[in-house]
Amino acid sequence: MLKVWDMLKYIDFVAGDMPGVKRKPDPESYLKLIVPKFGKGETVYVIGDTLVDIQYARNIGAISVWAKYGYGKMEDVHSMNPLYTIECLSDLVEE
Repeated sequence: MLKVWDMLKYIDFVAGDMPGVKRKPDPESYLKLIVPKFGKGETVYVIGDTLVDIQYARNIGAISVWAKYGYGKMEDVHSMNPLYTIECLSDLVEE
């Protein structure tokens, strides 16, 4: 999908499900996959479409971005107060 939207040039790393690593919202994937590669950055964004993604952002101290076009239920996600909401993937890029 990132290639289709010509977004790869803006993405440094994508951490998906990995065998032996606890799934979101547990912070283990951040600590085992992301921190060793990049360190604890000043600005980390978690872009996701479900309540689990927004909770994960909170658990790792990241900025939460809710992808409104995804599978999450609006009432569940809004209760977590994500910092940003996007309507489509291209909303991530300012022109």
